[in-house]
Amino acid sequence: QNSRFAYGAFGYAFDVPNGTYDVELHFAELYYARSGRRSFHVSIEGQLALEDYDIVDAAGGWLRARVETRQVVLRDQQLNVDFSRGSAGFPIINAIKITKVN
Repeated sequence: QNSRFAYGAFGYAFDVPNGTYDVELHFAELYYARSGRRSFHVSIEGQLALEDYDIVDAAGGWLRARVETRQVVLRDQQLNVDFSRGSAGFPIINAIKITKVN
C-alpha cells in the first residue's frame, strides 16, 4: 500500500558481504488502472534486469502484487539496484528483499 517513485532515476545501495543473493523486487501499480501508462527499467549491479517493465501487464491488472526475483553475484560488498525511466511514466518500487544464497 506504499511505494517510492521519482520523476527521474533513483536507486539503492545496500552494504552487504560478497556472495550470491536473490533480489526480490516487489511491485503493485497503485496509480494507473491500465497498461501502457508506466514502463521503466531496473538494473541490478549494472546489469539490466527489467526492460520497459509495465506492472499492470506483468501482474495481470491494477492493484495486484507482482514479485520479480533475480539472482546476482556480488563482488564489491555493495549491492546496487537502480531504476530509470522507460518508454512511459516514471519508475516505481513497493519493496525490495535481499536474501543471501551462499
